[in-house]
Amino acid sequence: MLTLSSALMCYQASVSELWSLETIGIMDSAEVKCKEERERETQQHFQNTVSRGGDGRYTVKLPWISTAPPIPSNRQIAMKRLESTTRKLAAVGMINTYDQMFSDWLAEGIIEVVDQIDIGSEVGRVHYLPHHAVIKPQSLTTPVRPVFDASCKVSRNPSLNDCLEKGPNLLELIPSILLRFREKKIGVIADIRKAFEMIYVSPSDRNYLRFLWWEDIEQKIVQELRHKRVVFGVNCSPFLLGAVIEKHCKDVAPEDAEIAAILLKSMYVDNSVMSVDSVQDLEEYREKSTSILASAMMELRQWEWSTVEGTGIGTTTVCGLVHDSVAIPQELTGVLGLKWNKIQDCLGVDIPSDEVPEKVTKRLVLSLVQKFFDPMGYLCPTTLVPKLLLQAACGKNIGWDSEVEENLSKEFRIWWNDSPQLKKIHIPRHAFGNSRTAENLQFHTFCDASSKAYAAVVFVRVDEGGVVRVHLLQAKARVSPLKKITIPRLELLGCLIGSRLRSSVIKALSMENIESYFCSDSSTALAWIRRNDEWGTFVGNRVKEICSLTSQSQWRFVPGVMNPADLPSRGCTPSQLVKSRWWEGPEWLTKPQHEWPSPQVEYDEEEVRREVKKCVTTRMQVGEAEIPWYLTRYSSYTSNLRLFAWVIRFVDKCRKRHQDQEVSGFHRAGVKKWDLSQKEVDRAERKWFLRTQQDAFSKEKSAVIAGLKTEKDEDGVIRVKTKLLFRQDTEYFRRPVLLPNSHPLVEQLIAEVHRSNGHGGAQFLMGRLREKCWIIQGRRAVRSFISKCVVCRRYMSKSYIVQPAPLPENRVKTAAVFQVVGIDLAGPMYLEDQSKTWMVIFTCAIYRCIHLELVDSLSTEAFLLALSRFISRRGRPSTIYSDNGTNFVGADHIMKNMDWDRITARTRVQRIQ
Repeated sequence: MLTLSSALMCYQASVSELWSLETIGIMDSAEVKCKEERERETQQHFQNTVSRGGDGRYTVKLPWISTAPPIPSNRQIAMKRLESTTRKLAAVGMINTYDQMFSDWLAEGIIEVVDQIDIGSEVGRVHYLPHHAVIKPQSLTTPVRPVFDASCKVSRNPSLNDCLEKGPNLLELIPSILLRFREKKIGVIADIRKAFEMIYVSPSDRNYLRFLWWEDIEQKIVQELRHKRVVFGVNCSPFLLGAVIEKHCKDVAPEDAEIAAILLKSMYVDNSVMSVDSVQDLEEYREKSTSILASAMMELRQWEWSTVEGTGIGTTTVCGLVHDSVAIPQELTGVLGLKWNKIQDCLGVDIPSDEVPEKVTKRLVLSLVQKFFDPMGYLCPTTLVPKLLLQAACGKNIGWDSEVEENLSKEFRIWWNDSPQLKKIHIPRHAFGNSRTAENLQFHTFCDASSKAYAAVVFVRVDEGGVVRVHLLQAKARVSPLKKITIPRLELLGCLIGSRLRSSVIKALSMENIESYFCSDSSTALAWIRRNDEWGTFVGNRVKEICSLTSQSQWRFVPGVMNPADLPSRGCTPSQLVKSRWWEGPEWLTKPQHEWPSPQVEYDEEEVRREVKKCVTTRMQVGEAEIPWYLTRYSSYTSNLRLFAWVIRFVDKCRKRHQDQEVSGFHRAGVKKWDLSQKEVDRAERKWFLRTQQDAFSKEKSAVIAGLKTEKDEDGVIRVKTKLLFRQDTEYFRRPVLLPNSHPLVEQLIAEVHRSNGHGGAQFLMGRLREKCWIIQGRRAVRSFISKCVVCRRYMSKSYIVQPAPLPENRVKTAAVFQVVGIDLAGPMYLEDQSKTWMVIFTCAIYRCIHLELVDSLSTEAFLLALSRFISRRGRPSTIYSDNGTNFVGADHIMKNMDWDRITARTRVQRIQ
């Protein structure tokens, strides 16, 4: 049977990881989807690589992580661990028993000896599993057994477990299996004999499962072996076993499909935990499930079931039979971490009895609390107390191995010394009655919260012929976050985990048609759930999920004194829990429905409305667009001008004001039909200027041009009278058009002139513009445009100038000449006889003095001689800087041959840094 370890590891003191069991059944839906996507890839790998032999046994491949780095060989570590294990076994006289187990494995084909020709040939594809012995003298079958360590690492390299996909978290299956174990009249358990050893590992992966043992213990001759079967200790082994059983059960014959489905739902690793309604169902299940697994070379054995009242059938009736498939009867049997009394057919929780040492630390509290393996949350009202103490200790910034404050230590000791009272707890296993129909079953979920924690609990109400019984099914309590949250929000979190918990319960039992009720003593949280208002982000997201899992009509109000979830939300001592009504639910739940508390409640509207979604009300004022319509079609002045000219022609044609074909553009020599003439473009531009002046120089703004000598031409366009009136030139040059400096038309005009003249400067651009128009504050408008021109900014931009850093201390301190020295090599230089020589350059870092030494080679000895000559001539420096020759590219391979470690060691003797 698989024994769940309740002593969880605390090496990294990761509270969130160690308390991951608390989220089973209430995990966030987004996390569930992400987790399922990763698991789907692992499942697909299994489906693509699994195979089955002629004897029915399955062969699997290890699910390697695609991005995992290669695993280095760890034979040296495995050898040291082997010697350590051998010494410990010899000290207790169990080495021969340990050796015999490996001999039995060889005989059964579970392991094999590695051929001598294979040893050393698989470089880079070999890994060894160190192993140690677990000794249990009280065990009649296996007093000693090996445990293989697949988490062994070589330095910072990954272990085998780090490179393998773990697969689904099997702990999440425990609540569902235990719920089904409590569903029917007779509880049944069994397990598969040596389940992992019944599955072959693909030969391509077996070299990663090697291990060392002695061929001759006396002569200390080491033998290399490797596993042929799945290894208990590799993190993916439970997944591979479960995947094989699932595939096998789905591939059975149609007449066995129903039993195979029940068997599959009952499996947790190598344990089968389920319940049946009658002795006939039990016998049928035993016979067919054993036959189904036997076809995969798996033996389902160690059958135990609860005593059936009135029949005398149970484990006690077969205790006289000598048969390996039937367990020796015991009063208490372990079932997925719980204790099962088959005679009384009740469940309990294994309570540790460790002594608390004098020094109470956070690590100790965390370790002891996690020994209460309680996947169903039966003890959550009392296990909340040490979790609150641990949270308080974490808030004090105390180290994990430092002693906590005296008051926290005292409270923990009082709680721990009272914990043996929990051994008195006996929970009836059979919780759903005999008929299990929608008429006599109801699920009741209670939710509550306090400033310390929030919790939810699910009860089943069974009504059989007017006799009503209420049973606790599952509960969850979570410590409030360190960030302060209002009580109504905590109450809503309690409702959220309550809806998730009930959803997981009905999914495990396939009882979606059973009537369900949800009760809370928070009127504010109920108002948020019942109303369809737009709530803020925090409340809105949680209400949305609650409404997706439940219906608003299912939620009821219950006074706080009648709410059983009040107990796990505040915590209690073990003695208080034993004496409470936590196990059978509130008393009013056993009464007829018309005697239940009224679901009506008065809401605190001010509290409820605080979470209404805040929205901004805006008032739109529609006004005239700042940019005229005729300037929005294109960003080019010329293009918009031609567009405006076409519009004027269209208007003129519609009004039939101009019949002159020359003006309209018809039949002119050298001009295509419908092309715009120069007169039409000039006329359009004059109208542009007139509209612009009308917008910019209204009566209110006449003061802007009061200081200028202006006049209007025959079209009404305002022009500036310059001193060049008598010059024989264009009308625009002698009398330029007056334009404002901030109009969109002026901006497009400046852009057109700027681009067409090679992005000239402000003075040049002003000259070209004055040939046609007079822009008020034109120089400012031109400079403003040039400053925004991307092309001009690119060419006028200056590179970033880095401020010089101050010289280091060794360059500026007061010191003797050559006290701080830098060394480099120059060369090679060729002498008259064509031999090579190099120059060692010693430069003073402070005074920049230079000393040169010749060397005839790049050897370490030649360099040390040059350094010795330098010291003899200039004195011993205190600090020497060198780049170790890495600045030479062509001679890099030569410089690498120099023994820089030896040079460094030599200089350290002379007290040179």
